[in-house]
Amino acid sequence: MTDTATNVELLPSDWREQVLQLAEEKDAVILAHNYQLPEIQDIAHHTGDSLGLSRVAAEVEASKIVFCGVHFMAESAKILSMDKTVLIPDERAGCSLAETITADQEVLVTSGAIGTPKLMMLSGVGPAAHLHDHSIPVLHYLPGVGENLTDHFGVDIVAELKGHDSLDKYNRPHWMVWAGLQYALFNSGPVTSNVVEGGAFWYTDPYQPVPDLQFHFLAGAGAEEGVPTVAKGASGITLNSYTVRPKSRG
Repeated sequence: MTDTATNVELLPSDWREQVLQLAEEKDAVILAHNYQLPEIQDIAHHTGDSLGLSRVAAEVEASKIVFCGVHFMAESAKILSMDKTVLIPDERAGCSLAETITADQEVLVTSGAIGTPKLMMLSGVGPAAHLHDHSIPVLHYLPGVGENLTDHFGVDIVAELKGHDSLDKYNRPHWMVWAGLQYALFNSGPVTSNVVEGGAFWYTDPYQPVPDLQFHFLAGAGAEEGVPTVAKGASGITLNSYTVRPKSRG
């Protein structure tokens, strides 16, 4: 079927039914992560977070699992259900135990959650009406590009310390040299730190089955791009807090 206005090929109106029928014929079950597009979640037999879907994969009777989610969790699904075939979209997903579905040709665009759809639409890939509004020729009609942004809302709290008890003190040249020597000679010291020295999960609602907040404690200030820091020469610490499973789409 072709859109006469854009002269691009459209999916058949019953594509969802065709997908589900094919899954039934192949004895497959479709698992979709909460972050997937609504269209993907609508055809999935089960939706949820990575760990929950891995458990579902082990419990369902189907012999094949189509895992539409965080790729590295497909390996967990395979470990929990060794007798099943676990399918993921890309062989480069880093899941050595999972079997893969690959395309003959593909282009991988990795310019971030905002830059990637912008680049695609400037290249003529995206919703036809929106591209026409900006006089961009439609090379491939692909609804959803530029939509459904899922962002982890975060709050960063930075505190300045009275002394120099955080990793910020190693911004000073003499301490920086000391830290480098300690690592070179003993393979220890502040250079071995990943800065994020602590973390925790918690609940906004005690009746929820799993935590929905995540905290990171950083033994320094301004360690991440865009996060405020303390005055030059001072030392600080940072507490990051995030929503784990945001439901809003932008």
